[in-house]
Amino acid sequence: MGPQSLRLAPLIAAVVLSACGTGGGTPGSPPTTTTTLAPVATVALPDPLDAFFEDFQAAVQTANVAWLLEHLHPAVIDLYGLEQCADDLRGVIPQVVEILPTAVGEKGPWVMEFDATPVQVPDTYEVAVVFHEGATRREATVHFGDRFGKLHWFTDCGEPLEVPGGPSG
Repeated sequence: MGPQSLRLAPLIAAVVLSACGTGGGTPGSPPTTTTTLAPVATVALPDPLDAFFEDFQAAVQTANVAWLLEHLHPAVIDLYGLEQCADDLRGVIPQVVEILPTAVGEKGPWVMEFDATPVQVPDTYEVAVVFHEGATRREATVHFGDRFGKLHWFTDCGEPLEVPGGPSG
């Protein structure tokens, strides 16, 4: 699986679909075109990741910021702060996005490396996915971490908080 991790704002870039004519409609109207993407071979996700993934996808599709914030992994909030993550997620424009899992690794440790700040995270699933954004398809790797029996997701919320004595402070 590739190193590209989920960054929600670019993931849900604005896609505007318009129907300016419907083949056989008003004379002189532009023709409509349809793009058909080949099917994607998906995999079944293990329990309890499957139910969480469905809820995650629904929250992304509807830009449910409250759900997305509630389910952010604490390591992300520690790195960026809740306010910055909330601001970042509020900038997301709701779109219909389909997220298809194509491979899943065993639960294990993962090093979250957002903004050159490595954080070791135990009990994490790595899932290869295909994002459908309108007529565009993009592959990425997303991570979901199990913390005290509750699953969480990861994203880059912008600039890390300054840490006294750390690399930026």
